[in-house]
Parts: sequence; C-alpha cells; structure tokens
Amino acid sequence: DWQGVWLSSKRLLRETFTLDQPLANVARARCYMSSSGIIEVRLNGEKVGNLIWNPKKSVADKVTYYNTFDITAMLREGKNAVGAYTGNEAMGGCSLNGMLRIYYKDGSVQTVATGEGWRTSSNSEITRANIAQGEDIDARKLTAWDTPDFKEDSKWSPATVLTGWQAENGELLIPDNSGTFKTYATFSGDYSIELTVTVNQTVAGFMFGVMPGE
Repeated sequence: DWQGVWLSSKRLLRETFTLDQPLANVARARCYMSSSGIIEVRLNGEKVGNLIWNPKKSVADKVTYYNTFDITAMLREGKNAVGAYTGNEAMGGCSLNGMLRIYYKDGSVQTVATGEGWRTSSNSEITRANIAQGEDIDARKLTAWDTPDFKEDSKWSPATVLTGWQAENGELLIPDNSGTFKTYATFSGDYSIELTVTVNQTVAGFMFGVMPGE
C-alpha cells in the first residue's frame, strides 16, 4: 500500500511530523525509501541504516528499488524530522519516493509519505559528488537540517512533485530539477525543446540524441 509520490530534490529533502500517540505506545516503525539515484536517509539527526550507494540501481522508466529499515528506536517523543541527501550519480536525477509506517500497540498505523509539504534545498556541505571520485565536503556549511528544531531560511523551498514525462501538442515536458535524465520511452513526430537553466556551480552542459535509425 505505497503512499509516497516522486519528489525532485536540489540536494536535501526534509519533512517534520508529530507522533499520533506517546512514544511508549509505538510497537514498531519502518522506513521505506526509493530513488532513481543515490540517497542517504536521515531521521532526527542520524543516518538510517548502514548502507551506502543505495538503493539498487534503477532502470529508467521501468523500475526502481527501495530499502526497508527498522526505525523504531530512532523515533522521538512528539515532533520528529525525516529527510534525505539525494544525488544524481545515477540516471534519473535527484529524486525521492517513500514513506514511514508507524505501528501503534492499539493496532492503528501512522503514515508519513513523500508529497506536498516536503521542503528542499541545495545548501548542503556536499560541494561536489562523483560516483568514481567520491564527495567534497565543506564542513563550514554543516547544519542541523535533519533535526526537528531546525529553522529553515530562504534557501529552502517547496519540493516539486514529479509527474513524469508528458508529450502533448508537439512538446516534450520534463519535470523541473531533473538533473541528468535518460528515458527509454519512445516518441514520434516533431518536438520542440526549451530549456530553463540554473547553474549551481560553474559548468552546465546539455546533450540531446536519438537512437540509431530513429
């Protein structure tokens, strides 16, 4: 019963939530998170799980994978914060889709799913990320963005809900902040391409192509 939707991320994604019942009433809690790229899930200032380079590499437009984590011991009384570092080191760009399921002793279930209300920011201590060479980190940019009491500033904005590729009236529409995006979908006819670009570092590049014989 998956309830999350795809969100586009600038680098960081976060959401706060409050437990429906006292912490003592929680029987168990699980985290299910997926991405077409690489993610590190965070909860109340700590990394969720001990995996790196996860989830398993997706097949664009075909399938994505998710990891399941036990987060029972990571929950706090009252207000909590869940988030993720996202990276576009895999096809599909920076994205996140998932949910937390909190099961209470009385049989009720609380779901915290990706969707409207989540916030995103590019203001991360990770200044460069490369799947072959690793990450560059500027420790001066470290913040407590993954904690419940963090105060967002103007560098945070609502995350974009991704609705996928659309082809209509001779135009191909690609979600905002898609990063490096590749599709196996096929389109026929004449199409126009219009770009809106925000350069976060010093270099921007674009490549368009078609399969041989198309």
